[in-house]
Amino acid sequence: TNLQTNKDGSVRLVRLSKPHVTLEALAHLEQFPQLDYLALVCPHIGDEALLHIRELTNLDTLMLSESAVSDAGLSCLQKLNKLERLYLDDTKVTDAGLRQLCSLKQLRVLSLRNLNITDQGMQALADLENLEILFLSGTNVSDAGLKTLASLKNLKVLYLTRTKITGSQLSSLNSLESLEYLALNRTKLDPIAVEAFSGLTQLKGLELNFTNLSVSALQQIK
Repeated sequence: TNLQTNKDGSVRLVRLSKPHVTLEALAHLEQFPQLDYLALVCPHIGDEALLHIRELTNLDTLMLSESAVSDAGLSCLQKLNKLERLYLDDTKVTDAGLRQLCSLKQLRVLSLRNLNITDQGMQALADLENLEILFLSGTNVSDAGLKTLASLKNLKVLYLTRTKITGSQLSSLNSLESLEYLALNRTKLDPIAVEAFSGLTQLKGLELNFTNLSVSALQQIK
């Protein structure tokens, strides 16, 4: 457990990652209205815990990775309109849960690694116009989902490692002028992807480790 305070003594940061954290203890979070950073990395903590944070409207960072949070719990986040960073890696969240995030218009960083989400879930993210960094590694997102992500005009970093991307719709990302970094490690890219990369001239970084592309194909990209 880690707490940090502001100069006036109000609590601004709480990190909880102990196996003995209880719902009773989490109820005390309601006493910290100035809290702007909260991490609940507790595998046994689920949706009930989020009932205690739904009024913490000063939060700008919320980490729920590796918890038992599911779709139902995300409805508790709808009032957190200052939230800029949300981490849901390795939780029970699915496409249905992502639809609960549409009101979080200030989100800049969203991490959804290793979730059972698909292209349908990407449609729920289309209106998050301030999103800059999106982690989708280890999900079931495929080429069809890229068309939806092309609406995120401020996107700078996109991780698609271990997804179902083959590269057939990579040209959809050409319109993302802010996109600087794209990771496609451990995807089964088709040779057609090589041509698509030529249109992604805005990229400053591209990860293609352990894909299906041959050495000669990779040299063409360089």
